Amino acid sequence: MADFSCGYNIIMGNKSKKKREARKRLLSNSKTNEDLEVSLQKKQHLDDSVDIVQADNVGSAEKDKPLEILPTRELIGNQLVAAIRDRQFAIVEGPLGCGKTFLGRYASSVLGLPIHVMQMGDQIDSKTLFGSYYCTEVAGQFWWTESTFAKWLQAPGVILLEDIDAANADVILKIVEVVTSRQADASNSEKKLDFHNEVRIIATMSGKGKKTAVLDRVPVRIRVKSLSDDELKRLASKSYPRVAHLSRTLISTFREIESVPGTGNSRQLTSTDFLRGCSRLALLPDIFANVETFAELIDTWCLADPKQRADQLCNIVASSLNVNPDRVNTHLSVRQPEVKYNEHVVSVGRSKLPRKMSMIKTGRHRLGHTRDVVQLMERICVCVSHNEPLLLVGETGVGKTSIVQAVSDLIGVTLDVVNVSPTSDSDELIQGYKPTTIGRLMEPFTKFYMEVFTENFDSKNNQKFVDNLEKCLSSGRFKDYLSLVEATAMEALQRKGTNKDERWAELLVRARQIRDGLEKGSAPFALQKCAVLEAAEKGHWLLVDEINLAPPECLDAIVNALSAPGTHPNFRLFACMNPATDAGKRRLPPGVRTRFTEFFVSETSDPFQLALIVSAYLPTVSQPFVENLVKFYISAKQLYPSRYSLRTLCRALNFTADNMFGSVDQSVYEAVSMAFLTNLESEEEGVMRSKIQTAFRCEVGVMAESKDDAASSAMSNMIRFIYNRIRDYDEQQTLKDWTDIAMKEMSNFMYTMCGRNRRYVSQLLAENLNNIEKLDGFKLMEKLQLVFIFNRPVSDEFVQLLKDAKFEVDLDNNRISRFSTEDGSTVRYSKSYIRVSKKRKEREQDGGDERPKEEEEVQEEMEEARREQIDDIEIEREQEEDDVAELEEQEEPKISVIVLANHIENIAAYYNFKKLQKDASEAQEWMTDMSGDRILSVKSFKTLLKSVIICLEQNAIRSGSDSITLESILKQLSELLVRPLGPHVLQEASDSIIQKIREVENISVRVPPSILERSLENLLMAIGCFN
Repeated sequence: MADFSCGYNIIMGNKSKKKREARKRLLSNSKTNEDLEVSLQKKQHLDDSVDIVQADNVGSAEKDKPLEILPTRELIGNQLVAAIRDRQFAIVEGPLGCGKTFLGRYASSVLGLPIHVMQMGDQIDSKTLFGSYYCTEVAGQFWWTESTFAKWLQAPGVILLEDIDAANADVILKIVEVVTSRQADASNSEKKLDFHNEVRIIATMSGKGKKTAVLDRVPVRIRVKSLSDDELKRLASKSYPRVAHLSRTLISTFREIESVPGTGNSRQLTSTDFLRGCSRLALLPDIFANVETFAELIDTWCLADPKQRADQLCNIVASSLNVNPDRVNTHLSVRQPEVKYNEHVVSVGRSKLPRKMSMIKTGRHRLGHTRDVVQLMERICVCVSHNEPLLLVGETGVGKTSIVQAVSDLIGVTLDVVNVSPTSDSDELIQGYKPTTIGRLMEPFTKFYMEVFTENFDSKNNQKFVDNLEKCLSSGRFKDYLSLVEATAMEALQRKGTNKDERWAELLVRARQIRDGLEKGSAPFALQKCAVLEAAEKGHWLLVDEINLAPPECLDAIVNALSAPGTHPNFRLFACMNPATDAGKRRLPPGVRTRFTEFFVSETSDPFQLALIVSAYLPTVSQPFVENLVKFYISAKQLYPSRYSLRTLCRALNFTADNMFGSVDQSVYEAVSMAFLTNLESEEEGVMRSKIQTAFRCEVGVMAESKDDAASSAMSNMIRFIYNRIRDYDEQQTLKDWTDIAMKEMSNFMYTMCGRNRRYVSQLLAENLNNIEKLDGFKLMEKLQLVFIFNRPVSDEFVQLLKDAKFEVDLDNNRISRFSTEDGSTVRYSKSYIRVSKKRKEREQDGGDERPKEEEEVQEEMEEARREQIDDIEIEREQEEDDVAELEEQEEPKISVIVLANHIENIAAYYNFKKLQKDASEAQEWMTDMSGDRILSVKSFKTLLKSVIICLEQNAIRSGSDSITLESILKQLSELLVRPLGPHVLQEASDSIIQKIREVENISVRVPPSILERSLENLLMAIGCFN
């Protein structure tokens, strides 16, 4: 370790104002010299009258707000300044909360250099320390990009590496090599970094990481002790002048709390907690109000432990502030803060927060406003108003997450919830490479192209061309889009003149590279933002559940989001965890834990508060009913404490509130059975079942009498459950499979059916569907869908009902093989119907086997016939031999284009394509008024229809929330487009659709609505509706 007494002289501060000013001038003048000569004196005793010395930050951007340092720390600060001024690598070592980071900021302030803080951890490796490869819009291509650390090395500034001992050995070795040689070469890149002459590097150590020989050999090590009482007093008095008169009392109280023996999970208080309490007191309207002061101090110092120890710590604070025990008991155990809100403000107890009405979510939570809940809501709101990260510690099921969600809903902010585990990766939380689509990967290329295009051409005059580009992108025709870009770039580069934009050449190269990637079929990846980064940038609230299970790199990523440069001012961080009392539960590192204001959340056991929770879910039940349910929960909790929690009770209450059985008594019996008999051993289950029957006055014999009625009601509910999920299905399903699904998801069914097995339930369900006309509570269309999907036999009576309602129905062995509504909006085919239709078609054919020639996609056909102009640039597409416009028309039969446009309009209305619907309507008016009707041959129509199907098939996807099944689209095309044209067209054109339906009926193939709309637009254009 360096001996500063030999090489450097540091002048200490004293009481004399002249000497302090002389020292400032000396430091200021020395900034312009490379060699600093100061003398080191012995440490002097400084009494309370010594002022905090300001860092003379001449030339700094923060000159108006210079950093201040305690006189007792000025010696250490000057040692650090002298070391880094001489471009030495300095390590500042000390316990948590001793001011290591502040010393680094102070040194940068003295030198007039910006400071950059980097949290070290084992997620950083030496290869990515200086940069890494990032993907481009070219699939499979990566470019080297410098890291933030590498950029810092190339600009003036002080780099502060927090907790360097937590980094990997190879990273530590690399950093020491860099600061020793002052040269940086990235091992995974050919590019060399230019190490700036005015870069200084400082590292901190808290002694919690692994010891390494490399760090032990660093010559400059500055050790910092914890802040003494005098230092805390000066710091509190200067930073928060309003609490100066309380500083001695606060320090005495804080030290006494620190001395109380803690448990293995108790929070280790640091100076950060002390200053957090002082910060809150400084903002109180009346700092002399002891109860308000007491409330703020216990929030920051005492309530991170379970009730017994927390009460002990609260009594210490109350004693020092002269708050009598009755007031303490009232504040902790009796007081219930009032929750009030209007359109603009939410008030919970002593806290007030602005409300966003546009983001309010109603009906999301049934939350009983018990005393414990409302007190915690108040503390959460106070933390939010002070911009303090919040940590909630408590057992599973006590309501930690629910209360934070309720507060966010009340205020009207977006809450993002992230569950972490030991296998989580920082890439999952911040950002990382994930598979993506070509369209999303091309977004930066498209942005660059439009920027160059608008600077060189008039966008208004070329709006049609720009629209075509957007259509190519929206429909997934990326090769066509790139062809237009290449043609534009080539023509721009070949234009005469000297003022050529060189960016066209770059665009041309990039377009060809992207095309190569598409042709090779390389899987595209992109760097995508994840939950933590998105919440921090958008100003959402972020709740990290089970934060203590997260690996170190995830903890660093989460905590660093608080101070990241791009963090939104409205961003708030919440974390939840279980106490580290069970196997597999980790302790949260002290360095991370001290960043949070922490509260321990105990499970509610007070009968009165439990009654409030029951009343919140069941507001209309009687008081004896509530008391009986609360009594049962308390006794069950005492019997099996590890099995049940408040979550178990709320699950039963939530099910009871739905009242699926039409009787509260019946519903609560089923709900309690569902919630409290789960996950019990057979012997325990028998004991608990008997307890349930006794508690709710429900003897086994009595239950048996009413069980048949309950089963009948439950069967009706099961059929409704199944129908709600198959209402839009086209393919027939197996009744047994859906019985299993319903019994699994409808937990109450297991108890309602009194042990009846799945086979019996499936038979009972089949009997109900076989007598579908007698099923109550269902509309005729719903009954028809049920018997068709599950292929159940129907009676003549039910068929007559369908015919009277204008349904078109085909039967096969008393089973519905096909049906359609009167307006053709709904049509269903069974597999047997398609097979029979196919065989009938084959028998009717007279041996002709001519098939239409293969055509390109309809979009390509339309683009081939077009020529776009950009000012004096013409982009032409080659014509194919089989152009749609040159298809040979047959003499008979013919199709009216106006009629066909009308059917396209009907399809557009069915799928709610408003623009297409408008275009089709205008096309009909235009042809009627201007040019009259046109005729299209059936052969040409068949070719166009096949092109549409090819386009849909080639742009199909496997999943998508807004997508439509290809099978459904094909059926609607058959019913709304082909069938209304007449039997002569149906006979000619239905083969391709029926064949395609058979191919995709067992495959989950879906089509984005934009692709379908674009295909129909091209069909409308291809039939000659527009020139």
